[in-house]
Amino acid sequence: MTNVPREVLEQLEPHARSRYAHLGLHVDTESFSERLKLIGIPGKEKEAIVELPVTNYGLRPVELGKESKLFHFFFVPDAAYIKGKELEQILGSEEKKDICIEGEEGRNWRIGYKANSEGVEEATEIWLRIDKGQRFWIPPSLEPIRVSEEGTFAEFREWFDSNAEKIDPNFSIPDNMFWVGKGPHITLSPNIYLKLGHDTYREIDGEFMKCGFQTSSPLLEGLRTDHRPHFEVVGQGEWIRAVVARNGKIANPG
Repeated sequence: MTNVPREVLEQLEPHARSRYAHLGLHVDTESFSERLKLIGIPGKEKEAIVELPVTNYGLRPVELGKESKLFHFFFVPDAAYIKGKELEQILGSEEKKDICIEGEEGRNWRIGYKANSEGVEEATEIWLRIDKGQRFWIPPSLEPIRVSEEGTFAEFREWFDSNAEKIDPNFSIPDNMFWVGKGPHITLSPNIYLKLGHDTYREIDGEFMKCGFQTSSPLLEGLRTDHRPHFEVVGQGEWIRAVVARNGKIANPG
């Protein structure tokens, strides 16, 4: 990363690949820039090894191969975020929209508004509802899950669907439990990305209250997102927020 500007390097965020995030693995997203500052920014003749904590929130051990690519870094400049009228125009339930979300606005998804620097309310984010009837977990076991780099994510999803169990919609999830939930079907244009927020929320009397968090797999990528996204959650959660960014080119798989 010797050619990456310092101000960008300090703002890089890790995105855990879905095949690992589905199992409960979480890369510490808060510590990278701080640890990098402690050891120094790498230069042309200087290397820097940064150790990042990885937590397994699942109830089964996970065995990684030597060449496992657990995550990749990403960076979103402020100018890439889409807000205001433009966000309202590209979002909807119609197939022609750059962000097409199935379901009813207000029930399955909604637009979030905040005051800008001039005090005017503008669209800044999307709230996505987690389907209470589509929550899953992998039961505890001492047998490790051995994850291979080979094979497509669709093949891994088949493994997950065969090994995960559905959670009863009436079950009250404990604060420390890891589970995977589905949101509404989303289709994204190739140059549009959604970046999920860290916290999950429940709605009480029209107000969103934090009640859990999404692990470090925050990106829904343009073109490849044409499905019901899976959210990796610790604790409770009925809603998760996302901001929208435009990318100049299609990213390679992580």
